[in-house]
Amino acid sequence: MRWWTGFLLTYITSVLASPTKRAISSNAQLDYLGGEVVTGPVNVYLIFYGSWDLANETHHVQDYMTFFNNIGSSNWFDTLKLYRSNSGNSVTGPLYLQPSVIDNFSAGKSLQGNSSHIAIIEQAINHGQISQGNVDKNGLYFIIASDDVEDQSGFCTSWCSYNSWSEELLYAFIGNPNRCPQQCIPSLIRDKSPNNDPALDSIVNMMAHELQELLTDPWGDAYRIQSNNATSAQGEEAGDMCAPPHVSSADWFQFVHRDEQGAAYNFGLAGKNYLLQAVYNPMTKTCEMHA
Repeated sequence: MRWWTGFLLTYITSVLASPTKRAISSNAQLDYLGGEVVTGPVNVYLIFYGSWDLANETHHVQDYMTFFNNIGSSNWFDTLKLYRSNSGNSVTGPLYLQPSVIDNFSAGKSLQGNSSHIAIIEQAINHGQISQGNVDKNGLYFIIASDDVEDQSGFCTSWCSYNSWSEELLYAFIGNPNRCPQQCIPSLIRDKSPNNDPALDSIVNMMAHELQELLTDPWGDAYRIQSNNATSAQGEEAGDMCAPPHVSSADWFQFVHRDEQGAAYNFGLAGKNYLLQAVYNPMTKTCEMHA
């Protein structure tokens, strides 16, 4: 589902102590509709779309790659392994980051939603830049936009990132939160973030949100929130269970600590600190986060 922060008001700022795992309830209901989850090894492809300057932004690219290289072996990811289909398949991982590509505006600076995003991915595939020139049936494709890319389909007004599918592709589009920080950067890290870049840290959390939904509801017929819930929008998925309005803004991020510079974080990965939302556990029906 589309990730959006525009309605959020307050966030926790205190340090949360033990226990090492916290579970809180969501006010929504996640239904299993009978479809498949993504099982087995998963290849992740990143397309950096727009004016990415590797000479000056290498740390951005490296941080996004570090996240995907390591998240599959974390306690955070372990909760996703509890998602199973009727056929007996479950989310298993591991995740394998594949060679990535920079696309300097092949579809222009003003995109038009799904059709533009699919065209960007297909061009990279058809030109042999990613997935060896063929659609990877075990692949997830992430487009990460630079801050000079806009999207006319609702970016900054109704969503910050989203995931979807075409006949062959599973993909996510991550808008750059620098275009609308009030809407797409959580206030907890808007002024100061653990990696000294609020947009970077927000993008990592967006990637985590879309990753869990791509794995647990790849084709829109597996794990989804009841659309008749008073607080639910059409097409919401597992990642939305643990984000407002389905949990309080205080429970969106659990186990929040402050580093020496006062930046908020709750998750460590490969020597880096991040602020990630909790993951919905379909067995206990709670949102869980490991400290």
